[in-house]
Amino acid sequence: MRNLLLIMTTDDAENMLDMSEDNIKLLKEEAGLTRTETLMRYIRVFSDLSNQIRYASQKRVLVELAFIRLTKPQMEENLDSVVQRLNEIEERLEEGRFTVPAAAGQPVSRADPAGSGEETMHAADPPKQVTLPKTQLDDLNLIRNDWGKIIREIGGSIKSSFRNTVVEPGGADCLCVVFSASESYDIGSRPTALGEIERFVEQKFGKTISFKARLAGSGERFDTIYVSEEELKANIHMDITIED
Repeated sequence: MRNLLLIMTTDDAENMLDMSEDNIKLLKEEAGLTRTETLMRYIRVFSDLSNQIRYASQKRVLVELAFIRLTKPQMEENLDSVVQRLNEIEERLEEGRFTVPAAAGQPVSRADPAGSGEETMHAADPPKQVTLPKTQLDDLNLIRNDWGKIIREIGGSIKSSFRNTVVEPGGADCLCVVFSASESYDIGSRPTALGEIERFVEQKFGKTISFKARLAGSGERFDTIYVSEEELKANIHMDITIED
């Protein structure tokens, strides 16, 4: 964490860190996924833990409490915790979204690898409905249903940079990952990252699906409902003409 903080706050961190060029490059990628205020809070929590654990008899309890404090800044009232919470609120406001508990029957619009049970909702018009060929819809549903689990199992930079992403159709045998944060997009759009997902999907599901990436537009909605042409015809009792 100290090394990450140096990378984020100094211009000549390479001369201050006794690390290989590859490790410094990895640190720079990870630095784009967090904030200095968050790192400073983490360092403070671990520093407090270091002082407390030295003479404590229940060391495990102190460690568990420290990790809970790391993930729940609302438990603390100090300045850096408040700043982190304000930053999170600002990000949501900038994206024009708010979170509500997921309700049964409502489509989840973003990957939720942390398992928080929340989804992004928009107080606007009803969601758009788009028809897809059955093979494309099957591929989309296969990956969407396990998207959070997929990026958790891959882990590493994939898990951190692909958080809060959306999977949408990308054409025949292709899916598109939509990023809401430019920092995550810079990492996740690299051919090496997308290739890692392609290999994992092929090994896990036996499907050859290519992936591409794009950055979401400001205020873009993610609640489009995708159905197959067969499903659309079955639910609308009238003749349908599908135009190119």
